[in-house]
Order: sequence, then structure tokens, then C-alpha cells
Amino acid sequence: MEWKKITTIFLLGFASIGFCAAEAETEEEEEPQVVEQVYIPKIYEENLDKFALNQSVNLTRHIRWNSTEVVLLSDDTIWMVNPLELRVPGWWDRLRGREIVQPEDKFLAKPAEWKEDSDLKIYRYSWKESGLGKIYEFDATRLIYCTHILQNVATGQMVFARQLKNGHIVQLFNSWIQDVHSKGFVEGYEKGYNDAKKI
Repeated sequence: MEWKKITTIFLLGFASIGFCAAEAETEEEEEPQVVEQVYIPKIYEENLDKFALNQSVNLTRHIRWNSTEVVLLSDDTIWMVNPLELRVPGWWDRLRGREIVQPEDKFLAKPAEWKEDSDLKIYRYSWKESGLGKIYEFDATRLIYCTHILQNVATGQMVFARQLKNGHIVQLFNSWIQDVHSKGFVEGYEKGYNDAKKI
């Protein structure tokens, strides 16, 4: 009986040593955790002054039609501006606990609220160069054509923009005219139809 106890104790001790060795080996085999680096858009670290155009301009007028925004400047140039917006997390983002990376506040400009005669700076810096496309998840269809940045000197707000040439302006106004015409046609048709029903 005594011999059986000694044998059992010996086997249990050997088994525990083997288990500890295996556990230590497993711990050694675990790869070190890699800390994920936070992506920083290029424009956040850029000195934009070196891209500034040597001209002083003021805001003359802001025009908005549907989703299109245009500003007229004191040097008689016309620019289409494309303000960025905050992205509101959807229910799927919330469910996954996903954090939405937003652009810096200065890029959430609202040119419609800029005062007329505001001093503006123009930088030759495109949307593609900025690196913001990797964090901005809204539709960037228009942004990819932006070649410059307009900055309100007083507020520090910035908006991506592209200068409109004569051909662009004609196309833009033509689309506005077509839009007004189609809306007027529908409204006129409905009014005429409703008036006819009263007769």
C-alpha cells in the first residue's frame, strides 16, 4: 500500500512538472502584441503657408443651389466649394463599437455662414494630397476634383475647392436652368390638373 502511494505521488509530481514546462513553452511561443499605429493625414503635419498663392482676396458672394455651393471672389474668380461634414455613426457602427474618425474642426467649414468681404487665403493643395480620403467616409466624388483650399482668415476654417472655368460655369448654370424648368413643369402640371378637377 505504501509503495502505491509513493508511486502515485511520484507520477502526479512528474505530470505537474510536464504541465508547467508545456505552459512555459506556450508562453514563450506567443508572439508579442503589435501596437497599431494611428493614421495621421498628411495635411495635419503640413505647413500650408508654402502652398499659399501670393494674392489677397475677399468673399464677394456665396450661392447655393441644392447640394452645389459656389463662391465669387474679389478677383472675379468663381470657385465651387465642397465642405466636409461630420459623419454620424450608423446603428451597425454602434453595434460593433466602431469609432468614427472625423476630420479636424477647421475642415468642417460652412461657407454659407462666412461674411461677405471676409479675407480669404488660397492654397494650391489638392484633396488627393491631403490624405484625408483615408479617414473621410462620405461620398468624395466631388472632392477628388478639388485642387485648392480656401481659408477664412478670421475663423481659420478651410474648405476644399476648385476654380470654375467658363465651360464649367456654363454647364453649371445650364443644369440649374434645367432643374428649374423641370420643377416648374411638374408644379404647373399639378396646378392645372387640380384646377381642372374643380370645374
